[in-house]
Amino acid sequence: DLSGNELGAETGKAMAEMLKVNSSLATIALDGRSLSIRQLTGAEPIAKLELSKMGLGDASGLVIAHLIAGNTSLASLSLSRNKLGDPTGAALTAALKANTSLASLSLGDNELGADSGRAAIEMLKVNSTLTTIALDGR
Repeated sequence: DLSGNELGAETGKAMAEMLKVNSSLATIALDGRSLSIRQLTGAEPIAKLELSKMGLGDASGLVIAHLIAGNTSLASLSLSRNKLGDPTGAALTAALKANTSLASLSLGDNELGADSGRAAIEMLKVNSTLTTIALDGR
């Protein structure tokens, strides 16, 4: 549990890289909330994951983005009302270029900016699975 340490995007990137080689961790907590690595990767298949209003920042967001890239069971992911910024927006849209199962993504009421919007537009040009994306403020 690394909560309470004001971890940012660089920590998230480092954690995501570490998770590429570490297969023994079951959960990770970077922003005060435990995230199930097995659910995010699809090793423990679930169709819907609700992570809204959890106070998640970019450290958690980058880890989530990295882990869902190859998940083939997750159909709906809600990350609304967190503290996710452009580093997470860019990482999520990059992950979704390859993801073939996610149909619904909610990112409303975060700290996403124009860079995330541009990245989402580029992702939507190649992702034919995503049918609903919410980027609104509420």
